[in-house]
Amino acid sequence: MNAAPAPAQDRPLALDARAIDDLVARVDAVLPPPEPRVIGFVASGQGEGTSTLARSYARANAGKLGRNTLLLGTLPPADGSTTLCAALRSGQPIDSALGNKQRGVTEAWLGLGSDHDDQPDYAWDLVTRRELWDFLRGRFDLIVLDLPAAADSGACLQIGPQCDGVLVVLESARTRKPVVTQLLQDLQAVHVRVLGAVLNKRSFHLPTKLYRWL
Repeated sequence: MNAAPAPAQDRPLALDARAIDDLVARVDAVLPPPEPRVIGFVASGQGEGTSTLARSYARANAGKLGRNTLLLGTLPPADGSTTLCAALRSGQPIDSALGNKQRGVTEAWLGLGSDHDDQPDYAWDLVTRRELWDFLRGRFDLIVLDLPAAADSGACLQIGPQCDGVLVVLESARTRKPVVTQLLQDLQAVHVRVLGAVLNKRSFHLPTKLYRWL
């Protein structure tokens, strides 16, 4: 599936709403209701558009299908907001780490990979607890998990098994086959269900209208 049919190369992240709708429909076909469900997005390397795609997918589910949606990042937020890890460590309610809704989507962060985290193993223990995911599934119809690049973090292998399915994001003309093959093998080894791959940032060298006639 092509998730980014921008008409010019200098607009690689102008996602086509119809392509996002198609992605929503395809995932629903593979994972039909009942909800809730957790869908992860991961790429092999940085800059492949994973976060933009995950956000667009979350907003389409919330805005067009009315699903109570959580967009969950893994790294600490730049604005210093409370993370789920921080809330769990301090004994605060998990609700304290859930942000306000934006365009129908609630945002939150697990808070892994902090420069101030001197107990990384403890952090993994916190975010892989079944109680946390049971709580989130009880609050939301859909949880969209924006995972960091596999080349930079093992989060996709640690947290991926909590997902009902994972979509692998590939950047057109950039992502190499051996790298993707290794990522798929690693995900399979920890029993992560891969729903498919999304081809992102495809460039069109002719006007978009012409492609619709081909």
